[in-house]
Amino acid sequence: MLEKLLMPVVFLAAQFLVSWYGWFTGKLPASGSFLGFSYDSMLVRSVVTQIEFLWVLIIINALFSYGFHLGFANYKNFIVIAALWIASGPVAALAFNMIVAHERIDWPIIAGLAFIVIGAVLVIAHADIRALLVR
Repeated sequence: MLEKLLMPVVFLAAQFLVSWYGWFTGKLPASGSFLGFSYDSMLVRSVVTQIEFLWVLIIINALFSYGFHLGFANYKNFIVIAALWIASGPVAALAFNMIVAHERIDWPIIAGLAFIVIGAVLVIAHADIRALLVR
């Protein structure tokens, strides 16, 4: 049971890191130098950043891999796991915004996130809901 609760937490942690990584790298300047070569291109900056911060990408992928492992061990249904994985993105972005970015949040954002959470709960409990409706 604890592992069923741990999976969404792991996905939220990974998505929180994804939010931070996008927020951080999106604000980097387009110009710089890497290994003695100067550049002035956001495309080059994007590639260089992946190399410089490879450790962050490894942590994110390790968390996603662990989350999917927990999901397959507990739910044995890819759609359920994928729904939780996808739903964790906006929820983690909201948490990131509240903790780090401090941007204004309005009611349509809250309503949309509520629909995402409700949808994830429906997907997780689909077998139980189906059993109740078939009776």
